[in-house]
Amino acid sequence: MKVCILSGGTGAPKLIQGLKEILPEEDISVIVNTGEDTMVGDLYLSPDIDTVLYTLSNQINEDTWYGVKEDTFITHNTIKEFESKEDSTFGENLRIGDKDRALKMHKTHYINKGYPLSKIIKMEKELFGIKANIFPMTDNNVKTKILINENLPNNFQGKLSDRSEASIPKSEICELPNGSNKYLIDFHDFWINRRGNANVIDIFYENSNYAGAPREALASIKNSDIIIIGPSNPITSIAPILSIRDIRDTIIESNKPVVAVSPIVGDGAVSGPAGTLMKAKGYPVSAEGVYKFYNDLAININTMILDNSDKSRIKNIELELNNSNIIYTNTIMKTIDTIAELKNHLHAFKTAGKSIGFVPTMGALHDGHLSLVKAAKAHNDLVVVSIFVNPIQFNNADDLKKYPRTIEADSALLQGLCDIIFYPSVEEMYPEKVTKE
Repeated sequence: MKVCILSGGTGAPKLIQGLKEILPEEDISVIVNTGEDTMVGDLYLSPDIDTVLYTLSNQINEDTWYGVKEDTFITHNTIKEFESKEDSTFGENLRIGDKDRALKMHKTHYINKGYPLSKIIKMEKELFGIKANIFPMTDNNVKTKILINENLPNNFQGKLSDRSEASIPKSEICELPNGSNKYLIDFHDFWINRRGNANVIDIFYENSNYAGAPREALASIKNSDIIIIGPSNPITSIAPILSIRDIRDTIIESNKPVVAVSPIVGDGAVSGPAGTLMKAKGYPVSAEGVYKFYNDLAININTMILDNSDKSRIKNIELELNNSNIIYTNTIMKTIDTIAELKNHLHAFKTAGKSIGFVPTMGALHDGHLSLVKAAKAHNDLVVVSIFVNPIQFNNADDLKKYPRTIEADSALLQGLCDIIFYPSVEEMYPEKVTKE
């Protein structure tokens, strides 16, 4: 079975990683968002393309789903040392590893020589020994732009606030009645420099009306047996791809079955700013909102894959698709059962300065536990919930034996609320036999 996947840079690559285990790699084609491509210093960055390349070549850093696993950061750290000594900036707010930088330098070299991006990607996938097909959505310059509304100081002279070094042409600023301003910024500025802290009004795909798709990408749609819309951000990962008329029309005209995996669980995005951006586009933050968004783009969704926890929430999609075309499964959340693996996962987040919330439990979760998890989610970048029935907390062996172990029910309750469940065995936590006197 040949599949064509529409992919952004986080959710969909996880799906691709799984498909790679069950399908011949040469039967997989991926059309990737390039609306977030940008220049950082002298480097050309194509973040979603690189993540797909690293995923298919088994190099991806699974802790962050960006960059190369076990990469070093000598160059980046040296740049930061220079910045501190010179009181200046290179504008490299994204932490780029040394191996990852080499791939970006490769792209930049050939971009400067006038090579189309699709040709460069073909060269890179061959360098990595990848058999799957990887295509950019376009070889043209299409940019995802975020329209924001922000109060600016009275002495504003055409620069952003001190949260970013990027300049904004005065032509992109217009006064609002309340004295604030609205203007367009690149997605990189919105998500990396500002960490998503902005009042978003709308999202645009600059130049998409004039852009075309690579012929090979269109052929991959026509030759596929099924088209999968990956669980990436609908607004800034998938919509830029569908904003290319060639791609959208080819999907519609091909009449191939389209399967969409929702990146929304309950009323929250699994990761990233999808919730904020869907609201800005006027859609509810829900699986139903995702379905309606694609439907409004004239994409006929034949099957939707939703998380188990959405079974009791879904109403309108069932009326549109019928229950037979909805598949419920465990779509998110990683369960880890060893201390070493947990340490490895958390190391990258700590190194990147991310905050981690930890909620220890013995399982059999109730509303009190969930309120703690929700509080941790509201104040941290990553949330870990441990489920461990600790034998040393029981005086009576019968009480320990009778204590409920409800990992499946607990996992369902935690869907959309935490990122990692730490579920170790007694032997893992206590390598030597534990007794309590």
